[in-house]
Amino acid sequence: MNFASTASGSTPFTPSTTELVPHLRELAESRGKPYARKTLRKILIAEDEQNDPAIVTTLGMDAVWADDFHHQVHVTLTGERDGYYRAYDPGPSDMAA
Repeated sequence: MNFASTASGSTPFTPSTTELVPHLRELAESRGKPYARKTLRKILIAEDEQNDPAIVTTLGMDAVWADDFHHQVHVTLTGERDGYYRAYDPGPSDMAA
């Protein structure tokens, strides 16, 4: 998937996400600049409900947060099943799925 604008100016992002694309690119480009006193590398992790790897490859992010995996681990470790955690069953077998 190519996140560059098409001839019509549209992107495959949703309208609210499309507004963020320039900011995400700016963050990715600025990450190589050192802090005032340190030269630590900044790591950028995006959250995208589609877990689209093109966010990493096209926008320069370092990773995509795996929200479903996070929720599965949370339910398995805590036993919490309220709200959106209801969709996840505790246990390691679902973590590997």
